[in-house]
Amino acid sequence: MATDPRTIQLRSLRKGKGGLDNLINEMLSGEPVLAPHIRKAIDNLGEARNVLHLDGELKKRYEAFKTAVELTEKKEKKIEFQDETFTRAQAEKIINTVEGKGEAKDRFKYRELGETARPLMGKLFKDMQGVTEMGHKDISILAASMASLLVQMSPNDPRRGPLKALLNITQKVDKLIEEPNLTLEEFINLEENQISSPVNVAASAKVVVDAIRGIEGSVDFIMELQDINNRKSDLSKKLGKLLNQVVQNDLDDFERVFKDVDISQLKGSPTIAQHVGAQVRDALDPNKKPKKATLKPKKAKGKKSNSGTAKRKKPKARRLSTVVLAKRKKEKAKSSAVSLTNLLGIINGRLPDKVAKNMGAPGLENRSGRFAGSVRAVDVNITPQGFPSVGFTYRKDPYQVFETTSGTRFSSAERDPRALIGRSIREIALESGITKLFTRRV
Repeated sequence: MATDPRTIQLRSLRKGKGGLDNLINEMLSGEPVLAPHIRKAIDNLGEARNVLHLDGELKKRYEAFKTAVELTEKKEKKIEFQDETFTRAQAEKIINTVEGKGEAKDRFKYRELGETARPLMGKLFKDMQGVTEMGHKDISILAASMASLLVQMSPNDPRRGPLKALLNITQKVDKLIEEPNLTLEEFINLEENQISSPVNVAASAKVVVDAIRGIEGSVDFIMELQDINNRKSDLSKKLGKLLNQVVQNDLDDFERVFKDVDISQLKGSPTIAQHVGAQVRDALDPNKKPKKATLKPKKAKGKKSNSGTAKRKKPKARRLSTVVLAKRKKEKAKSSAVSLTNLLGIINGRLPDKVAKNMGAPGLENRSGRFAGSVRAVDVNITPQGFPSVGFTYRKDPYQVFETTSGTRFSSAERDPRALIGRSIREIALESGITKLFTRRV
C-alpha cells in the first residue's frame, strides 16, 4: 500500500531545517506537496526576512504605535496602546517587520503574519479583521514552491517548460491590486502579453529562492482588502492544482488552460513551444515528413519482444497541437483583410494617441507627452503558431526602470510600459479585425 503524500511530507518537516529541501525532492520525484507544508518548512528554515508594507490609515496607526513604544522606557516590559497590551518583544518585532530591520529571527514569520490571532493582526489591527488581510506582495507560498522546484529541477526535465509558465502567471496573481472577477483562463488571457514576453523565468525563480532562504532580498507583505485576498487565493488554488498535476507529469489540464497562450518567449523553456511549432511546420510543409512527438514522455511498459526491447505504447494524440492548428486557420481567416505591411503602418499611425489615452493612475501618467510620443512598432513577425507578433520600442530612459524585469526598486506591474503599449497595440489591431496578436519589446 502506497504511503500517503501527507505522511511523507510530515516526516520531512520533522527533520527541521532540511524540511524544505526534502519536500522539493518529493516534488521532483513526482509527489504533490501541500502548500501549508511548504509554509511550515519555510518557517522551519527561519531565514526569510519578511517585511510588511503599510499605507494610509494603517500606516498612521503604526506610526502612532511606534511613537508609543519609543516613549516607553526600555525597562518597561509591557507597552499599552489603544486598550491593548504588548510585550516589549512583540512591539520590537512589529517595528522590525514594518521597518525591515534586524535579522530574520527579529521579524514575524510567514504564519505569524498571516494569522489573525497573532500579535500584529490580532491586536494592532484588530478592528480591520474581516475587512483586510495580510497578503503577499510579490512572493506567495505557491510561487516559493514553484521557484524552489524549478531551481533544483534538471534542465532536461520535460516538466520544466510548463512549470515556468505556471510560475510566471503565479507571480502576476501575487501582484494583483484589484479584484478581477475572472476565471483562471480569463486572467491568463488578460495577461497573455506579459506571459508571452521574453522573460527569464529561471532568473526570477532564483530571486524568489534567494529571498525565502535569506540569501538576498526580502519577502514583502501588504495589508489588502479581504475580497482581493480571497480572489488571489481562489486563483492560486487553481494554479496549485495545475502544479500538482505537472509535478505528476500530467499535462492535460495545463494544455487546456494555456492553449491560446504563446509561451515560446519564456527563456529556457522551449519544450512545449518547439514541440508544437515543429508539428505546425511539418503539417504545412508537404516536403517534410511529419515527426511524431509527445509532450509527456513516459517510460516504456509492457512485455519484452523477442528482440529484447520493450513494447512502447502508441503516443496519445495531443490536444494542444490540434487546437493550435485549428485556431491558426480560424484566426488567419479573420485577419486576412490586413497585410503585415499595412498593419505596421496602421499601428504606428494611431499608437501615440492610443497610448496617451490609455495612460493614467495607477499606471504611467501622461504629463509631458514624451513617453507616448516615443512609442512605435518596428516589425511584425509570425509566431510558430501562425499569429502576428509585433515588436515595439519606446524611450527607455527613464521609463525602462518601471519594467517588472528591470531589477530596480522602481519596477512595477502597474507602471510597466510593456503592458501599456501591448494593450494599446492589441486594441488598434482588434479595430482592424485582428483578434489574436502578440507583442514584444525590442
